[in-house]
Amino acid sequence: MIEKIKIAVPNELEIYKLLIQNYLENSLDKSSENNPNNDVNFEIIMTDEKNVLNLLEKDKVDIALLNPIQYGKGVKKGDFSIIPANVLSLYGYTEIMNIYFKPRLINIKKILVESKESYLSKLSLLLLKEKFDIDGEIGEINDRNILETWQNKFDCLIHQDINDDSLVRMDVGEEWDLLCEQPLPLLIWVTKQNNKKIVNLESTKNQLNLLSKPVNSIINENSNDISIDITDINEKDKSKRRVGKISATWNDEIEEAINFTLEFLFYHQVFTVIPSLKIFGQDNPKITISKGNLLKGNPKFRQSNISDEESLKENIIDDILFKTQNISDEDIDKDYKDVYNDVNNEDDNYNNKDTYDDDY
Repeated sequence: MIEKIKIAVPNELEIYKLLIQNYLENSLDKSSENNPNNDVNFEIIMTDEKNVLNLLEKDKVDIALLNPIQYGKGVKKGDFSIIPANVLSLYGYTEIMNIYFKPRLINIKKILVESKESYLSKLSLLLLKEKFDIDGEIGEINDRNILETWQNKFDCLIHQDINDDSLVRMDVGEEWDLLCEQPLPLLIWVTKQNNKKIVNLESTKNQLNLLSKPVNSIINENSNDISIDITDINEKDKSKRRVGKISATWNDEIEEAINFTLEFLFYHQVFTVIPSLKIFGQDNPKITISKGNLLKGNPKFRQSNISDEESLKENIIDDILFKTQNISDEDIDKDYKDVYNDVNNEDDNYNNKDTYDDDY
């Protein structure tokens, strides 16, 4: 009998289940006795993000679905390496996580998040900091009732969906795509480099892919890509569409996106050094600077860096309002003029500073 491989999977978001969809729906025969063609037998443990990492670090599980922050912090301490199987990623507009702004907003000083330790909450905060130099006081949801009154104490809310279409909001997947021009990786299959249970990497990788591949749904017979397309149409102007997809696949683009995300997190000092990209079974880890050239301060990572006031106005309206809200030009001029001036002044100061060390 083949020894079971134990897997830990986070349970915070419903979309995380996409990578183990078949397992949960019992559409695969998970018994190696009943299906001799399956030469890997999994036992899956669903728990919170923090405990998933803890289980892998303490060798309580053999494989875990980790987010890039967890992988980056554990790659040196725990000798983590990536199994190049399906990675859960966001491409553009996906409705997985939103940044909501209260009405008539002038300044953003207080931000409410679901959890300070949540990967998507941290990414959302970094997006606000990177694009708009917003770095406010952070509060955490400790009572579900606060969602009904959050605007009394906070200026901004980072949350999955609060079912309030009247609020101005940004889609985190879309913002990442606009800023970084890369997919946003959410979950990666990770193990330890010395894992003795993985004797055949290709077999293990294929079995992990089968956990998420719909048996009766062929997306592309030549691809393992599992994707959900998302489209939002502006009711006032149906020619304006926001599109994206949630994807589960591994390819060169995703590998580049993971590497890029690790650089982005290092740039914002989530890590003190750039984590190496270790692929299980490969002796030489990759430590590279992606084509984004993030560490040189490429202007595309400062999209609010616009000197002309009208261009700056258009940029902010596009990024925050997405032209989907019923706000007149007069309201914009009245309520957001100070914001334009503040951002413009800060970007002038940014351009006059020698921020980056040439050694990088």
